[in-house]
Amino acid sequence: MTTKPVSGCASARPSIWRIQDNELAFNSALGIGMYRSSHNTIVRNRMDYNVRGYSHGFYNRGQDSAGLLLYEQSSNNVVAYNSITHGGDGVFLWAGQSTMDTGEGGANDNTFFGNDVSWAPTNSIEVTFSRNRIVANRAIGSRGGYSWETLIAGNCFGGNETGLAIEHGQENVIDRNWFSGDETAIQLWANETEAPNWGYPKQRDTRSRDNRVTGNVMGGHDQVWKLDRTIGLEIAANRITPEAPEGTCDPRALLGESYDFLAPELPDVPPEVPVVEAAAWDRSAMVVDAWGPYDWRSPKLWPADTTRAPVPLRVLGPEGAWRIADRRGVASVSAETGRTDPARRPVHVGRLGGSPRVRGRRDRLPPGRRDAGRRARALRIRTLRARDRVGRALPRARRRCGLGTRNTRRRPPPDAHGGPPRLHVVLPDRRRRPAGALGARGDRVGHATRR
Repeated sequence: MTTKPVSGCASARPSIWRIQDNELAFNSALGIGMYRSSHNTIVRNRMDYNVRGYSHGFYNRGQDSAGLLLYEQSSNNVVAYNSITHGGDGVFLWAGQSTMDTGEGGANDNTFFGNDVSWAPTNSIEVTFSRNRIVANRAIGSRGGYSWETLIAGNCFGGNETGLAIEHGQENVIDRNWFSGDETAIQLWANETEAPNWGYPKQRDTRSRDNRVTGNVMGGHDQVWKLDRTIGLEIAANRITPEAPEGTCDPRALLGESYDFLAPELPDVPPEVPVVEAAAWDRSAMVVDAWGPYDWRSPKLWPADTTRAPVPLRVLGPEGAWRIADRRGVASVSAETGRTDPARRPVHVGRLGGSPRVRGRRDRLPPGRRDAGRRARALRIRTLRARDRVGRALPRARRRCGLGTRNTRRRPPPDAHGGPPRLHVVLPDRRRRPAGALGARGDRVGHATRR
C-alpha cells in the first residue's frame, strides 16, 4: 500500500511487468506513472483519489494528476478490473512529444477493460494521438483527442457536461455504450486552425472524419449530438429517449456475446473490480489540503462554506464519536460532541476563528506526525482568533478552497504565545496516562502541542 507521497509508483521503460492487487491511493500526483512502457499487465489495483488542486464547488480541475499515466510510446498494455476513481484524470494516455513533433508512432494498442474510472473532475479516460481499445468501463466522461481507429464499446457514461468528446478523431467506432443525463452526449469536431508550431498536423491528416456511432443507448440529455467540421460520420441503430434510460448500466448486457470476445485473456485473475467503499462516494469526498488528498482515516476540521460569515466548519473522519477537548478564543460552538457522518454532510462545530481541538477515533495518522509513543498529534490549520474581523478570515479560507484572493500575503496576528493561532485536530491516545505526564518530546499530554 502506498498513500500520501507525490506518486505511488513511477517507472521508465518497464516491459512485461505485472502490477496486481496493490493500493496506490491518496497521492497528490499519480497512482502509477509509466514512461515508454509496453507489454505490461495492470490488474485489480486500487488507484483511487490521486488528485491535487480540486476544491469541490469552487475549482473543478485535477492539475494533470491521474490514477494511471501512460505516455511516450507506451503500447500493448492491458489495464483491466482496476478501481481508478476520483483521480484528476482516471487514466491519462498521451503519445508523447516524439509523436507530436514527427507525427509518427503513438501510445497504441492498449486495452482498457472493465475498470471503474468514475468521479474524475476532468476526464475519466483521456487517450490522445493514439489507437486503443476502451471497453466495458464505468467512465463518467472521456476524451479522445486526435484518436484514430479506437474502439469505444460497452462503457457507461453519465452526468457530464460532455459524455464523450473527440476532436480531430478518425475512423473511431463508438458502439453500444450507455449515455445517461449528460448536457451533451457525444461531441465530435475539428478546430478551424491548429497550432502552427506542431509537427503533428504537418505530417498527418487531422480532419475529423469517418467515425461510426452505432447501437448506443442514450437518454436524458440537453442535446445528444454536438458536431462541427466532421465529415463521413455514420450514425445508426442508436436508441435515443428524452428521459434517462431505465435501469442501470451493465456492460455485459450492452455487448452481449461480444463481451467475452473483447475481454483480455487473464488466467487466474478474478474478472471484477476490487471493492472500495470510498470509490462509491461522489466528488465532494475529494478534500485536498497541504498533505494532498485527505484519506478519511483521521479526524479533520474543514471549512464547509467559505461564502458565509462566520465560516462553518465540518468534522471529517472515519465513522465514530468525536468531542471538543478544549477551546481557546472561540466565539461559539454549535456542538460539543457528535459523530462523524458516513454521508459526509456538514457538522458545524463553530466559526472560523479561535482554536478548538477535536478528539476522535484514530484510524491512521497523517504522515510525518507520529512520535515515539504514537499518542496524540496535532494537525495545524492557520486561522484567525474569534475577536478578529471575520472579513479578514474569509480571504484565507477562500484561498484554501482555490478561489484566490488579493490578500494572500497578509498574515494573521500572533496569539498569546507569540505564534499564529492554530486550529487543532487532535487524535486521542488509546492508552491512559497520568495527568501531566510528558511525551517523548516534552509535550504535555492533553494540551495543545506546539512547534
